[in-house]
Amino acid sequence: MKSLTGQNIFLSKIKRLFGKTTDDYRRNIGEVLRQRNIITEEQLKNALKVQKEKLHTHGKAVRLGQIIVGLGYASEEELVEAINIDYNISVESLTDDIKGLVKEKRGGFVEGLPPPRIPIWLQLFAVTIIIIITTVSEGVKVVVT
Repeated sequence: MKSLTGQNIFLSKIKRLFGKTTDDYRRNIGEVLRQRNIITEEQLKNALKVQKEKLHTHGKAVRLGQIIVGLGYASEEELVEAINIDYNISVESLTDDIKGLVKEKRGGFVEGLPPPRIPIWLQLFAVTIIIIITTVSEGVKVVVT
């Protein structure tokens, strides 16, 4: 695991901005548990399937860690230990705000950027239409009698 120096975090954020990161710091919980051999690939696939089914039946997402514990693939203690070590945060149970702590640790560089007002393709389209209308209207003369 890479150490979380300021330079590593900054480079991670730059890579994330351009969508080219394989940084350990960005892995999701399923990948963390799988790489630590806490669960198998098949167990992860099954847990994701159960998570998707619960989303469709209950209408709300259930945390993957809770599903893995519920299915008996791992204990809550194993998950909490893996989360604390891999994400370098301190949680006591799966009911803690893990997502918020991880997001806080990662920082809000990309999330802090304002969304673009109008996409560039739409701006170019609008300008092109204006140019076409202006050009066509100059060629057409209206005679009022």
